[in-house]
Amino acid sequence: MVNRSPAQNQVSSQMGPNLTLGVRVVKEIIQIGTVIAINDISYIRPNCRVWETLQKLPLSPLCKDILSPAPEAFSCDKKTEYLVKELPLNEAQRRAVTEVSSKCMFDPFVPKISLIHGPPGTGKTSTIVALITQMAMIGRKFVPVKMPRCKVLICAPSNAAVDELTLRLINLRDIGQSLRVVRVGFRSNDHPVVRNYALDQFVNKQVQMELSSPRTESARQELLRRKILVEQVVEDLERARREQRLNEVRQLEVRLNEMARAKAELERSFVNQPSAYEKHQLHQKWQQEFLLKAEVVATTLNSCVSGTIGDVLTRYPNHFTCCIVDEAGQCQETETLLPLLFGIRKLVLVGDHHQLPALVLSQLAQSKNLKKSLFERLHHRLVLELQREDVVNMLNVQYRMHPQIAEWPAYYFYQNKLRSEVTQPNTIFNPYMMFDLQTSQEQRHQNMELYNPAEASLVCLLLEVMQPHLVGKTIGVITPYQRQKFHLEEKLSRLKGKMNISINTIDGFQGQERDVIVLSFVRANNTASIGFLSHRQRLNVALTRAKENATGSGIHS
Repeated sequence: MVNRSPAQNQVSSQMGPNLTLGVRVVKEIIQIGTVIAINDISYIRPNCRVWETLQKLPLSPLCKDILSPAPEAFSCDKKTEYLVKELPLNEAQRRAVTEVSSKCMFDPFVPKISLIHGPPGTGKTSTIVALITQMAMIGRKFVPVKMPRCKVLICAPSNAAVDELTLRLINLRDIGQSLRVVRVGFRSNDHPVVRNYALDQFVNKQVQMELSSPRTESARQELLRRKILVEQVVEDLERARREQRLNEVRQLEVRLNEMARAKAELERSFVNQPSAYEKHQLHQKWQQEFLLKAEVVATTLNSCVSGTIGDVLTRYPNHFTCCIVDEAGQCQETETLLPLLFGIRKLVLVGDHHQLPALVLSQLAQSKNLKKSLFERLHHRLVLELQREDVVNMLNVQYRMHPQIAEWPAYYFYQNKLRSEVTQPNTIFNPYMMFDLQTSQEQRHQNMELYNPAEASLVCLLLEVMQPHLVGKTIGVITPYQRQKFHLEEKLSRLKGKMNISINTIDGFQGQERDVIVLSFVRANNTASIGFLSHRQRLNVALTRAKENATGSGIHS
């Protein structure tokens, strides 16, 4: 309920012991004496963590090298051979893995920063997985101890990127390289395998086991005896089934059910009912146990120093061998500094500053260059200002795009240093197809959002014509504008059951790939204004999503 303050049109209400909420009332909008709803629009805690990081930056071993980067902090003094023979890499990837792993694993108290520049389709994720495996193998080979020698904190700005890396690390077990991986802050339902490696999953399972285990030696012996009896009856039952002794099978099935039921009742009798405080203590105990023994802790940048992981690991400075930040070109610099609260001495940044940066809405922040990532700033300093390209590891072979699709981005964005090793696909379509819709005109929605209905109709027509030749292909339809995305979804709804189509904005498609990409550029006006498309990084993302064919629709003039 809003009441008029005697002094001014402002209301203050107590929100807990230390927080006062002030609401300025505008009489023309809010009627005094009515009930209003207040929704939160952002959380202050992430900003507080960033502020704490900036305050403590002078205490970081990497502070000098971040503020005044010099080639010495990025150079590799020792070399090691590539050990992960089960993960074949190209020459540039192997060089990145051997140099970065040497910097991280040898001379542990010497601060070092590594940059791995990975243009689209060059295998950044594969390189990161090989790098972590290489470091684990070096640790096991040279320092055999009970606790793992190599402990890696791996972060990314998005949960999707962290989950993908975690899944790839889990799958190392298929080649005999099993790592202790813990995923902190898992929220998605898209990766059921990753869920099994989530910290909460590990802890809940262990707590449940501890609470349901017998407390006395006699109880443990009795439970063990019943387990052995059940296993023996199971063996007898299987033997009787093989020998087709039907009467004995029925008797053994009845006996097995009775014994299993008695064993389950005995186990239930062990279940303790701890107090809330005791349960909390148990959770804290096992959280610390799993985090400290993990070889790889995977989480997002915003979560890496908050909650459980912050409470546990900030008490153990220098715990991590190194921190790897994936998609570092998409992070605000202040975000990338968050892991430094753990006393990180070895920082590895993997990304591509020629793709889309972090989203910064504030014009003031943009004017202060806060949109530029730490990766981009360091790359610019080393490569362009100091001419020390040798201290940056660039992945220079792309395996995604048809060579003709990759040719122009390679020239325009990557100075012709990107080459293609792609098997030519068997398709009737040219790699690039552009359709000039001369009669279309962009329109503005009520809230001034841009869209182009004629272009959406053309995209629908093109896909209908191409459909017989796209069986089994993945298709992406992308556009710079959200309103155009809605129009495309409406137009293409009848094709979704017939074709594997994803529709999104260019920004939403970063990091993804499809066999065929159809681009709807939208812009068509008398002033030749192209809006978002003048943004080099957005254009690069748009042109590098297609593997076999990129089809564009728009007005070329």
